[in-house]
Amino acid sequence: MSGNAHEALRPVEEDVRIPGVGLRRVQLVYAPSFEAGFSWDIRVLDGEFLLYRSDVVTQQWRMLLRGYCRLDFESGRLEDYWGRLRALCLGVSPIYNGMAGADGTDYQLALFGDLSTAIRFTWWSDYSGEWTDLVRIADEMLDDFRRAWELPADAGTTR
Repeated sequence: MSGNAHEALRPVEEDVRIPGVGLRRVQLVYAPSFEAGFSWDIRVLDGEFLLYRSDVVTQQWRMLLRGYCRLDFESGRLEDYWGRLRALCLGVSPIYNGMAGADGTDYQLALFGDLSTAIRFTWWSDYSGEWTDLVRIADEMLDDFRRAWELPADAGTTR
């Protein structure tokens, strides 16, 4: 993505390409059905790990992102999350239980490597038992990142 990342809507999978933001390494998306959702990117620039946040906007069952705001967060903690996620060994099979639903919380966690390599895990409230360690780290990240951005009453707006 180029241009005005602060206002333009973009698909959740599309990277923001703005000078000075570095390479995206991790994306965590939190999208509940009936409240504001958010996405966080861990990026690396000149050896420093940086955290950025976007709002989740849903249009016609499609998840989009708006805004791109850098948050004050300790580089070493972000590097630790990245390292822990990279060290995981887990099965990639999603849940096959014949069930569906409309309400709940959608989660996504993606890792981005070099040479256009990436992997994205998505789950909705429940997740594959093989993903327990991944989800545990995602929950820690979510708690930490939400604290880094003390969500105001009008949480759907970008500061």
